[in-house]
Formats: sequence, structure tokens, C-alpha cells
Amino acid sequence: MGQRKRRLQAFKAEHPICCYCAKAPTETIDHLPNRDCFVGRAFPEGFEFPACSTCNSKSRQAEQIVAIYLALLARDGFPPEERNLTEKAIALKNNFPQLIPDLNLSANQKRRAFEYHDIGYLESQTFAESPVIGINPDVWFAFDFVNLKLLSALYYLHMEAPLPHSHFVALRCVPTTKKNSFDEISPMVNALPNFKRGQRRNTNLGTQFEYKWARTGSNDKQGFAYVCVLRQCMLLYGAAIEEVTNPDMEMTSAGEIWAEINQKLPVWLDAISS
Repeated sequence: MGQRKRRLQAFKAEHPICCYCAKAPTETIDHLPNRDCFVGRAFPEGFEFPACSTCNSKSRQAEQIVAIYLALLARDGFPPEERNLTEKAIALKNNFPQLIPDLNLSANQKRRAFEYHDIGYLESQTFAESPVIGINPDVWFAFDFVNLKLLSALYYLHMEAPLPHSHFVALRCVPTTKKNSFDEISPMVNALPNFKRGQRRNTNLGTQFEYKWARTGSNDKQGFAYVCVLRQCMLLYGAAIEEVTNPDMEMTSAGEIWAEINQKLPVWLDAISS
């Protein structure tokens, strides 16, 4: 038996159940966030999760799209990898032609983008001349899918058990350029006492992946919450609790959200590939 196979066997023995569906036996090791999200594919250590083959493979396209757009929108100070960006652009064009950024926005569309996002506007340029791109709304399905996986993965990492599908969850993903995006979540961020930044020995990952998190609730009604920043351009946050005590909280069971994702996935794949 080779070293790689022995490592997988040991991992499966230590983590026997898929952390996503919470029922199938572990068959693979899933890296989340996907290694393609990071400069040079140098992913942070300690973020390997147990997954069945189905849960690992069905998010492949969504994770690929997330990696492409993180590379395009990154604000973490790493210089763009031109070759990598070119390869990602070609992959996007060949595999997901409907998700190619729109480079032909009207002046009014660009003006609305400046109203929505906190991005610098050069007074020497007209709106029509400003370098603003449009993003197909179907891209956000990919981010929502990855965020659901991230909730399940981080819950497993810090709660040391798969996220029960009976738990109620809330998820959201917004670009960091959205005006007041940090103000909206600052109460939640301030309430989360634990901070973690993705790191790798002998490699500077900078601030590509960092998050705050906390266990919530009481001993018999535990929950979990986090706020994550990816490549300093995307905010992902989520929470999971066993019982909703506040009627104003809009939360859905994890099982229902997974079922909705599974139902929408084939339709989404067909739409973005045509």
C-alpha cells in the first residue's frame, strides 16, 4: 500500500462520516476552500475535510467558478498571476460561456455600480470609460453553494461533528466592495471571539483566507457562527443553531437548503454551459 493510500485510510478511520451530507461514509479528502482559490494553489494547512465521493464531486464546477472570480476580483495585495488568469479565463470561456464577465456595460449600468460599490471613481473619466464589468447573477449560485459547504466544513472543524441537517442555518455572501458591507456585519464580527487565518509552512499566504468564529447557544442547544473573508474581495458568513428562538430570524434547516441546492444544480449547470 502506497503512502497516499495509507494516509487516506488513516484519515477515513479518524473521520468516518462525510461532513456535508452527514450520513455517507468518508471516501475522499476535500480541501476547502479549494486550492485553486489561492495564489500558486498553495492552500492553507489544516483545512482538509471528510467527504463522500458524491458531495466532493458535485461542487466541482461551483468551486471552479468561485476560484476564477476570486482571482479576477482579489484585493489582498498579491500581484495578478497573468498566466493563471489567462488559463482561468480560457476555462471560463470554454466550460461556462454564460458566465464570462460583461465588458460592454452601458454608462448608466456603470454609474449604478459606483452607487452600489465603494470603489474609486476617477473624475478624469466618464462613466462610459470606467473599467467596470458586469457579473452574471448565476455566479452567485456558485458562491452560495461553496458557502454552504464552508459552513458544514467549519462546523465540523470547530464543533468536531457533522452539521446536523435538522439544524437551522442562515447564509450570506457579499462583495467587500459593497457599500457598508462591513458595517452591516460589524455587530456579528464583534461578537465572535475567535480569529483564524489560513497559513502554510514556508509559504506566505497573506490575508487570502481568514475568519472569525464562535460556538453559540447553551450546552444543550449549541450552535455555530462565522464570518469569513476570501481574497479580501468576498465576505461569506453563516450560522447554524439547533432551535430558532427569535421569530424574526430568517433561517431554514440545513437539510432543506441542501435539497434546494441539489434540485437547482442540474438546471444551473445546463444554463451556464449552453
